[in-house]
Amino acid sequence: MSDTPIPAFVAASEFSPKPASVRGLDRKEACQFLDREYGLKRTPRTLAKEAVLGIGPRFYHVGRAVRMLADDLRAYAEPKIGPRVASTAELSALKAASANAAPAGA
Repeated sequence: MSDTPIPAFVAASEFSPKPASVRGLDRKEACQFLDREYGLKRTPRTLAKEAVLGIGPRFYHVGRAVRMLADDLRAYAEPKIGPRVASTAELSALKAASANAAPAGA
């Protein structure tokens, strides 16, 4: 063995799919996370179907098991919840503004 240090581009390789210390959540745990953190009710079957359609949270495989990272679940959930507002009037104004901003005849 050599005492030569590992080059930085090898040590921090962009080809590594995930940090080695991250276990991830299986689909059942991911559903519990989404419910606890965002109030989004999902089933493992729904997440599996969304994975087939390409509209679910990003995931990776460990053998046959599917694992999802909390950051990927947050990125999936945040667009599905409404904006943070102080009043229903503010929410109505935001909805009206987004309806008016939609391109006509697109």
